[in-house]
Amino acid sequence: MSQHIKENSPDEIWINGTVLTLDSEHPQAEGLSILNGKVLQVGSSSELLKSASSQTIVHDLGGQFLMPGLIDTHAHGIWGALRDKFEVYVGLSSSLEGLMLAVTDRASKVPANQWISGGPWHMSWIDDFQKAPKEVLDLAAPHHFVALKDVTYHTAWLNTAALKACGIDRNTPDPEGGRIGRDPLTGEPNGILYEKAQNLVRRFIVPSQVQLEHAVKHMSGYFHSLGLTGFKEAMASEAELEAYYSADKNGTLNLHVAVHMALNSLTSEGMTPTDKLLEWREQFASEHVHTAFVKLFLDGVAPSLTASFLEPYLPMPGCTPLAHNPDALLAIAPKKLAEIVTELDSLGLTVKMHAVGDRAARAGLDAVQVVRKSNGQSGLRHEIGHTAFVHADDHPRFKLLGMVADMSPRLWFPNPVTPGQVKVLGPVRTQRCHQIKSLMLAGAELTYGSDWPAAAADANPWVGLAGMISRRNPFGLFPGFVGEEQAIGLEEALPLFTTQAARSMGLENVTGRLKAGMSADFIRLAKPLHGQSPEEIAKTKVLETYFEGRCVYVSSSAPSF
Repeated sequence: MSQHIKENSPDEIWINGTVLTLDSEHPQAEGLSILNGKVLQVGSSSELLKSASSQTIVHDLGGQFLMPGLIDTHAHGIWGALRDKFEVYVGLSSSLEGLMLAVTDRASKVPANQWISGGPWHMSWIDDFQKAPKEVLDLAAPHHFVALKDVTYHTAWLNTAALKACGIDRNTPDPEGGRIGRDPLTGEPNGILYEKAQNLVRRFIVPSQVQLEHAVKHMSGYFHSLGLTGFKEAMASEAELEAYYSADKNGTLNLHVAVHMALNSLTSEGMTPTDKLLEWREQFASEHVHTAFVKLFLDGVAPSLTASFLEPYLPMPGCTPLAHNPDALLAIAPKKLAEIVTELDSLGLTVKMHAVGDRAARAGLDAVQVVRKSNGQSGLRHEIGHTAFVHADDHPRFKLLGMVADMSPRLWFPNPVTPGQVKVLGPVRTQRCHQIKSLMLAGAELTYGSDWPAAAADANPWVGLAGMISRRNPFGLFPGFVGEEQAIGLEEALPLFTTQAARSMGLENVTGRLKAGMSADFIRLAKPLHGQSPEEIAKTKVLETYFEGRCVYVSSSAPSF
């Protein structure tokens, strides 16, 4: 008997704390034990100590708090890390003047005729320009090729030198799925590239494989510091897939990652062939990189007037509400979309469909309805990515069709992007952004996504959680609410970050809960979340993060055991 106990004794035990397990059968405990990277037992301190051997490491939590690691189901991890390490970045709340100063500073340190990329900028700035946008940017760096992303990553701003370098002039046709901003009188490009028109410049700004490797390493450390132990990469190219695969193979990833392979994107010339997707699925799958996922775009974003809505945008130059056609801005025709998703479903690929406008969301739901009739219940939980605006009539369809409402980005509380939404949609419709509570009441399965770095200054899940339960800006930086009546409680919100997120990755039996046999992915906090105000939750600092039983992050301020 003693030999049996010795062989099955835990590697480590945590006692005298509060453990939130997110396991309905055993929701709370005093501690837990792990063996070989998995949870061995959750229970009382006395129970756990009975199983210890002389080799077991015992940690006394002293009243501190353990919970499952969090999962972000919509983030552009490599994009965010490339931004942090290699681009100009001034933050979402920066002024035009601040961005221009940053570009000028970078230009002073980079040889002439080199590329400068970064951002972000806001579409609302353009209306205040007294000259063409390219000429405004010329003032900051006339001798460099400058290409800046807006807050949504759906629009680019180029200076004159960059336009010339890309060969964009008055004779350049608008590419399919994109538009070149032009002077209304002369037809000359004004420096703004919408949606797929960005391909004309992005081919000149391609990160090296070394940069991608650095980006994945940086991203992993950053996510661990926030308490993330898994995420869904919202869209990846072949090079990015390779970067994730290589990082996992060399042991620097330490995250559960579900990668949505890009079917169509802002940077692709067309659709990725199905045989290529299947090749990538096999080639880049590894222990922690899951590749049976695809991303496609149904529309754009509201501030750029490229999102597809059932109701017209507010009247403004270039926008004619009386001639509104809800389908005009759909990136894929409904019949074609249904055919595409039906094929992907039959191949075992889960589809995330980017849909900001309510017409785009309905198109995605309609497509899956066709899929279910054609293929039956495959078990794949296809997603509407963003789910920013969904018509009330469509709320029940998520449950009916077995689909996931991906709540991203964090626009359910006032933030720097809110004025851009109000400008084109009006205050009433903006208040209908991310109807989280209504979707829950309709039985929809929801998950949380930051969308970092698009429309998100950071990937901090605690800010998203705080805003979700208050619908206020957690730091008081912007007044008021966004959809106050859509606030939900902490108990309702946490599954979006844990159990339901793991389920959307197909890992519901692996992570997202602290239960015997599951991966020991958990975080240590100073105190329980329950009883804290939203403002306090937003300021949460993770003391430690564990992935598969290994400590992958320790805060510099964390007291040692």
